[in-house]
Amino acid sequence: MLQDKYILATKMREYFSKIGANTEELQDLYKRLNENWNLPVMLSSDIISNRRSLDDYHESIAYWITKEVNPDIIPKFFTKNEIKTFDEMRYEDEEDKPMFPMKLQALQLADDQWITTMTIQELMNLRRHSYIHYNAETQRALKLTIKDGEVTYEPYVNPKAVREMRNLLCHGSFIPNVITFNISDNDEKADVVYKNGTLYIKDLTAFDITDGYNRFKAFETYYDNNPEWQFTIGVMITMFSVYKAKQFIHQEDQKTKMRKIDSDTYNQIDYTNQVIRRINEDPTCDYFHQLDGTGGNIMINMATRSLKYRLKHLIKTNADVIRASKEIVNKLNELKDYKPELLERHWSMVETGIIFSLIYDTKTNDIVYVLDNITKDDRDRFLLNSTARPLSLTTIKYLTKYLEKRGGK
Repeated sequence: MLQDKYILATKMREYFSKIGANTEELQDLYKRLNENWNLPVMLSSDIISNRRSLDDYHESIAYWITKEVNPDIIPKFFTKNEIKTFDEMRYEDEEDKPMFPMKLQALQLADDQWITTMTIQELMNLRRHSYIHYNAETQRALKLTIKDGEVTYEPYVNPKAVREMRNLLCHGSFIPNVITFNISDNDEKADVVYKNGTLYIKDLTAFDITDGYNRFKAFETYYDNNPEWQFTIGVMITMFSVYKAKQFIHQEDQKTKMRKIDSDTYNQIDYTNQVIRRINEDPTCDYFHQLDGTGGNIMINMATRSLKYRLKHLIKTNADVIRASKEIVNKLNELKDYKPELLERHWSMVETGIIFSLIYDTKTNDIVYVLDNITKDDRDRFLLNSTARPLSLTTIKYLTKYLEKRGGK
């Protein structure tokens, strides 16, 4: 697809809302989708009434519904090859492997909880056959829409989180973790048996995804563009009531949430973080292994945030990372000659911020000048503006005015 399926789904919901109140137009649409593409009326109804999101389905279904509802936007979202392929397909032409019974090697945690794994192909096959649902009753974040007195709940997706996870997948840096599927204890079709280390799911209506929806969307969009992708996902399968599923979500939500500025320092594909890591692991650096969250002399979070301000528009390739790392190591070694006491003690937060804010493109003696001459008021302002947010031009001005006064930099 030329644009993310989530963007198409968001746009199409506007059109669904317009035709939703016109029963005659709605019935005509269901009829066309069934006659032209063999789409079952119930499936079409679920999507167009926003009970299910269009981006939960295969691109072919998204294409057919878009073509019948708003054909003018087709070229903005689908490639010529996709258009040709989907025009020749019909719903029954999709792969129709029997999904059940499922036989999964699993570890039982409780009578209603199991841990297992699924391949990405198994996960996407469940999606293709609409066995993965977003249940409005058991989600921590839902978008409520009221139109013409009708209340609907729509799946909430955090596009930024999905993009970041997809970026990790693109770089091969995503570390597998667990998503959670719930089989409602009120599902009359559900037939689940655990025996001798194997979970047999003989039938069910659907899995409700109770934890990991954004990850699932990232897997989905990456797989759709890379169908040969091989990946294994950890899956917790539960058989909870709605009450217990909500309690589980609440419990998961109590996990310690990292501040964004701290979380950013853990992103190992970020170029600034790569520079910091190379500095810290360079045995020629006088501050070898001194950048740390707690045990080293230099606070890594403050150093990273301060350096990011200088590097964010300058580091674009791995070669840039290597070059910048070497330059900064040389500067830090020079700094030791000016202020040898920095080798023997912990750096204060202000010292760390000043040094790493200026070190990439400022002479070492000018950095020392700022360290020695900054006033208490400016130290306090710098500290206040740099400890709870990324550094900005406003924060840096408390330092550069000393260089301007001195005629340095």
